[in-house]
Amino acid sequence: MRTRLLQCSDVVPVSGEVIARAETFQRGDFDLHFSDAVVLASVMTHLEDASQPRRDSFFLNRNKNDFASTPIKNVLKQRHCELKTTFDGGLEAIQDVLGAAPG
Repeated sequence: MRTRLLQCSDVVPVSGEVIARAETFQRGDFDLHFSDAVVLASVMTHLEDASQPRRDSFFLNRNKNDFASTPIKNVLKQRHCELKTTFDGGLEAIQDVLGAAPG
């Protein structure tokens, strides 16, 4: 399972573009701390990267206090990405996509 998980996962780097974009997530409807804003900006930049194949995605993050807000869920949903705030929820979603049996 680990090998299959790694084959369908992306670790998203932090760039200058991401840091600059993070400032927008600190304000308005998002109101995130800078470190959380950097995480969200990194995810959003990756989701919008035209060189990446278009597919349904999952953002796995246990910090539901900051990331499970309606505005964040909506902006992720617009990019075909669903927030998962538990390991079990993330694993189940990935297993569904991979067609793997639970366990």
